[in-house]
Amino acid sequence: MENLYTITQVFSEKLFRVPDYQRGYAWEIQQCQEFVEDLELLEPEKTHFLGTLILHRHDSEKIIDRSGNAYAEYDIVDGQQRLTTVVILLQTIGRFMEDFDDLRDLADGLKKRYLIGVDRNKQPLPKLTLNEDSRTYFRQVILSQGPHIQGPTIRSHQRLSEAQAYFRDYLKSQQLTLKEDFANWLEALYLKLIQKLNLMVYIVEQEADAGVIFETMNNRGKPITELEKVKNYLLYLAGKLHLSSEHTLVATINQTWKHIFESLMTTGLGSQENEDQLLRAHWLMAYDPRPANWAGSRSIKEQFNLRRYQQRHESLLEQLHHYLDTLYSAATAYCDIIRPKRAGAFQNFQSQPIQREIIKAATKLARVGSLASFLPLLMGLRIQHATDGQNYLETVQLCEKYAFRVYRWLRLRSNAGQSRLFRLGNQVFLRQVDLPQMKNRVAQLILSYAPDGQFEAAFAEEEANWYQWTGLKYYLYEYESHLAAQKGVPVKMPYEEIARKQDTIEHILPQTKDKQGYWRKRFPRNEYARWLNDIGNLSLTYTNTELGNRPFIGQGKVRGKRDFYEESVLLMEKELAKLEDWTITNLQTRREKIKTWTLARWHVEKPDLMPDEDNDENELDEADIKLVFTRRPVSRGQQQLFKALYDAGERGLANDELVQIMGRRDRQDLVGVLGALGRRVNGTPGYGRAAKPGIGMLFIIDPTADDQWRYCLRPETREVLEALNPSWLHEMVV
Repeated sequence: MENLYTITQVFSEKLFRVPDYQRGYAWEIQQCQEFVEDLELLEPEKTHFLGTLILHRHDSEKIIDRSGNAYAEYDIVDGQQRLTTVVILLQTIGRFMEDFDDLRDLADGLKKRYLIGVDRNKQPLPKLTLNEDSRTYFRQVILSQGPHIQGPTIRSHQRLSEAQAYFRDYLKSQQLTLKEDFANWLEALYLKLIQKLNLMVYIVEQEADAGVIFETMNNRGKPITELEKVKNYLLYLAGKLHLSSEHTLVATINQTWKHIFESLMTTGLGSQENEDQLLRAHWLMAYDPRPANWAGSRSIKEQFNLRRYQQRHESLLEQLHHYLDTLYSAATAYCDIIRPKRAGAFQNFQSQPIQREIIKAATKLARVGSLASFLPLLMGLRIQHATDGQNYLETVQLCEKYAFRVYRWLRLRSNAGQSRLFRLGNQVFLRQVDLPQMKNRVAQLILSYAPDGQFEAAFAEEEANWYQWTGLKYYLYEYESHLAAQKGVPVKMPYEEIARKQDTIEHILPQTKDKQGYWRKRFPRNEYARWLNDIGNLSLTYTNTELGNRPFIGQGKVRGKRDFYEESVLLMEKELAKLEDWTITNLQTRREKIKTWTLARWHVEKPDLMPDEDNDENELDEADIKLVFTRRPVSRGQQQLFKALYDAGERGLANDELVQIMGRRDRQDLVGVLGALGRRVNGTPGYGRAAKPGIGMLFIIDPTADDQWRYCLRPETREVLEALNPSWLHEMVV
């Protein structure tokens, strides 16, 4: 078949390079296993089609090796995963061949033909060179014949190392099984690999087509990630710029992506989920805070579309450098937020005494969780006010109070208030809001979603099951930290141990009643149910198993709980050891003490309203949107309107589409519904105290090309509807 080549023919007179616009090595163990299975199942007289290899030939002169052989250089447009895997397996086979006298010449030929030759200057001449991110690691670590100390620093390095280890283990297992027959089997495997695997090879003539082709190709079920698509597109743009002088955009792109991959990998965040979250948070911070408008790599392509910058390539270059510079900084800020205790975190505050407090506060925020809501704000603050440690510390502390009061204590949805936090992050990044104003707005949001009355009300709820609360371990650890701070000593139980272990929460009044009646006398049946899982009855412990349902006070040879508490390294247990007995009164006293501490620990000062907020007509207030739906019943026509737009999603609907879906007669009939809705909205108090907020409070309204208007629910409106979840939102409204 035309264009069908064996591995031997593919490598004949060619040197392969993976362009920098390509992703790094991405195959996982599963793909390597499938590759080996294909080889094992391949019968001697058969061949196996490995896939497609798309190449672009360099215009440079051929490279001559020390033996006088001439090689043309080719960029791999598609197929690098397959070809790299073949090379890794060949390298592993070659290492095993060296242990057999009869195979050493074969191993030497393997190395020269498929791995590394020698050029005329006696320098190594790799037959396959990976992109800049992995080039050195692949040559020095994977292809190296000697010992090495370099470890993987990014995800593609890790994948390369794992693939090599898998093939090495596979060959070792065969050697143990086959014993004296292993050498013959190894030679047969090598010949099968280079002679029986076929690749369909295509040569791309135009360099400009290479990046476009790459983006549309997948490799054995491993589609490129959004981060890789963005890099690919930016490198594509770099080749399209028409400027009067040379530019450094390609180098900047590579440096930025190297920094991103290394930062994520070394921080333990080298997953696609974290890559996507970093891209999204940066976009919300720097370009558009509306999450509904984020479309992954497509958002970057639309922002830097060549058609938008016709005859303005200098401006495009400037904007691209701005994107890269801020993304570079955002990667550092992101890793510090997610992993605040990592080595080198918050280096820009290193010279400030406050750095330790920042790490401490950021660690608390990370433990509470729900970090996505705060990423744009904290990243924007870090980038634009890089030396202002005090304001960063105070903002992180506010975010921790927000996360705890709103998401953990009141258990509201993890995106409650998120859209406003995103806008605030964007405003901080664009320097549209000063820092005191920003902190006031965060405080206002906390008190809006979790007002003091609701915050305190949890203690008034009888028979609340505190033991089942997901925030309990963090809460009790913070109480232990408070007790330790009072005594000026460190906490003796690492939080990581509390989070990992299953038995670190102790019921002082035990879950299982004793047969002797010790606990029955002190807590009758109704009182037992009331207080068992109350916060006053719960403590951190190291000795949950030993404590069991022991009596509080020991008798004879039986040690009581108080004895264990007295020996504990935990201060809250030592406090319990000071009590004469564990009674309802003592439980309630402890409960009140914890309550007093709680209200002080997560207290938020009520900020003063600022004049510019009073007149900010662009500031959406979800509480006021909620009033639109709850202050009186929603009419049938408005139900139809909201349901139609809710179902339409981000695309929205134009006038005529709304008329048809709602079953209205004409546009004028629709105007009547919108007018009634406008009167409902304008009668709603709040909304930044604007006199007539109008329906723009609820919808994004844009003109269309055919003299219509397109309506789309604002993210805030969608959030409120989903929270209220009215029955008509899921039913046909007639």
